[in-house]
Amino acid sequence: MAVMIAVTLPVLLALAAFSIQFAYIDLGRVELRVATDAAAEAAARVLSETGDEAKALAAAKAAALRNKVAGVPAVLDDADVDFGYVTQSNPDEKFTFDANAPNSNAVRVSLELERSHLFQVLGRDLFTVSNSSVAGQIDRDVALVLDRSGSMVYTNDDGTPSGWVNGQPTPPNSRWVKVAAAASEFLSVLQNDTPMKEKVSLVTYNQAAYIDEDLTFTYSDINDTIDYYSVNFVDGATNIADGILKGQQSLLDTTTGRQWAAKSIVIMTDGNHNTGTITPLQAAQTAASQGITIHTITYGNQANQAAMQEVAAAGGGQHWHAPNSGALKQVFKEIAANLPTMLME
Repeated sequence: MAVMIAVTLPVLLALAAFSIQFAYIDLGRVELRVATDAAAEAAARVLSETGDEAKALAAAKAAALRNKVAGVPAVLDDADVDFGYVTQSNPDEKFTFDANAPNSNAVRVSLELERSHLFQVLGRDLFTVSNSSVAGQIDRDVALVLDRSGSMVYTNDDGTPSGWVNGQPTPPNSRWVKVAAAASEFLSVLQNDTPMKEKVSLVTYNQAAYIDEDLTFTYSDINDTIDYYSVNFVDGATNIADGILKGQQSLLDTTTGRQWAAKSIVIMTDGNHNTGTITPLQAAQTAASQGITIHTITYGNQANQAAMQEVAAAGGGQHWHAPNSGALKQVFKEIAANLPTMLME
């Protein structure tokens, strides 16, 4: 027995050492993948928000450093980060990354590191791990849902101008005119400042909601419809819930919608939901169950901010409040620039 133990114990120890070593190397691979994923996602988020590749590069380096690979922080060089363009023609295909394309919408982080073995293996002190991760912005289908209730002809918070008649053009200083200008800014940012191609539908609502424009790349049609309402404004009650549901309907239209695109509703109101059989919160929960994100905007002092915050929370989105027309424009521009990102490789 003593002889057998003397012979087998070194073998068992060697096998144990190999097992521990291989597990250590595999852990290093996993840690590197976590580091490159985190770096790519951080860079893609900053690129989405700012469009600045230098800031995105800095975000990638900072995120990588927060992660250790075999006990040592992951350090990125400039050459480890590529900016490019990702595309996907249909939901059954992989995303493709083109590092030479203009108007970057994605980031690829490729990293190869050498780390020390726990035990010397076959005379080698170091092992190598490598990984590549791609994160980028994805296409969006957006339903722009605008309040067209009676209070939208108010001039700020002063009340309906005297002499205005239902069906006439909206007063020059009315809330609707301010919303029309902000919506135009929203579409302009999508058209000129984002690298992706967003399809946008237009829904307006008073006592009921209407899909005025199906999902389209032709933003001028949306602006023309908004301008039409500016000169032919018919007021009514405020059915926010129906606005959400019609927005959902436009996004899920299989003829104009894209299955692989992120779906989101941007809905604004200057007042309170006061008609209809279901609540805005119930409508938001229905839309969210279909994978639709809901962002809400309240405008003016009479808007029910608390209710719209609940709608945004139920829809997995954000809520913004704009006390004046200047803030309203900024909110719409911020939402337009806030592209969703995802890890693609």
